[in-house]
Amino acid sequence: MSQSRSRSLKKKKSIWIPTLTALGLTALFLVMKPEAMKGFLNLTHLVDKVVWPMARAMFFMALGLSLAMVIEALGWTVRLGRLASPLAVYAHLPKVAAASFTTALVSNPAANGMLSEALDKGEITPRALAVANLLNGSWPAFIVHLPSTLVIATSFAGRAGLAYTSIMFTAATLRLAGAAILGRLILPPMDTSLKEDAQAKKSLREIWPGLRQRLARRLTTLISVAAPVYYLITMAADLGFFEMVKNFSASHLPDFFLPVEAATLVIFSVMAEFSSGFVAAGAMIQNSTLTFAQATAALVLGNIISTPIRVLRWQLAAFLGFFQVRLGLILIFCNQGFRVLSLVISLFVFWRIFG
Repeated sequence: MSQSRSRSLKKKKSIWIPTLTALGLTALFLVMKPEAMKGFLNLTHLVDKVVWPMARAMFFMALGLSLAMVIEALGWTVRLGRLASPLAVYAHLPKVAAASFTTALVSNPAANGMLSEALDKGEITPRALAVANLLNGSWPAFIVHLPSTLVIATSFAGRAGLAYTSIMFTAATLRLAGAAILGRLILPPMDTSLKEDAQAKKSLREIWPGLRQRLARRLTTLISVAAPVYYLITMAADLGFFEMVKNFSASHLPDFFLPVEAATLVIFSVMAEFSSGFVAAGAMIQNSTLTFAQATAALVLGNIISTPIRVLRWQLAAFLGFFQVRLGLILIFCNQGFRVLSLVISLFVFWRIFG
């Protein structure tokens, strides 16, 4: 009980950190870059660039959290967990981790919401949550984006696009196996038998009063943390921070095994939108001496190098909206570090075979 109360107090304090940071940085940049900030703080610009996109992001995050809480309250965790129970048993994870893995195949916010709820109730430890999060970042993260990735990659880049998708799948499989082995090594064995909860027999009407109070409290925390983080990321983009990061990455790329054309493609993959990299790869394969292996390696390198940008733009607000700031940052670091390592290994094997 004392641990739960201590965790609650820490969370109440941590939810103010993003808001205070946003206010402080806004004041700082108003002094340092008054003209740029004047344009950014224009009401029309804020509505277009911050309010509506943030409202859309908050809606889907809130929807995912609501879904996770309804699943947990109705006792459907057991039913969802049956699909991934062998994986949870091997990795010494509780049944909620198995349910979260299955849910992540459809909705990552719902999966994060499920883990966050379990952590608050003491049903999962922070260490087990980190392992469960790594598992959710393996096959589920790949499968969610597979249809769009496969269609775009193969349509524009042909064999290189297919090879790129194969490398992504190999990396996801490595993350799945690595996370499961890591859990088995660092987590104690536990009872993972999936027994039906008595609460599963209750209707939504019966559990709604308590669910509504919990949902209101969690949504307040979600908005108070994720909204200022989203605002800060938008402000950074508007002030040219991401362009600076892209240009720095592009100008410091290693070219020890790729030709100049491939290095150009890496730069294009980092600085352009997702589909544009595959369009450029297809054009370069057709109109230059660039082989499909070199184009594939360049696309994967571009994906790896753009990791910091992806984290700041998409993952930061999402993770900090569900978890305490310290835990959220740790989860992001572990998740992306694991992802980059798996991509490097997969790319190395690919290059040894086809390069």
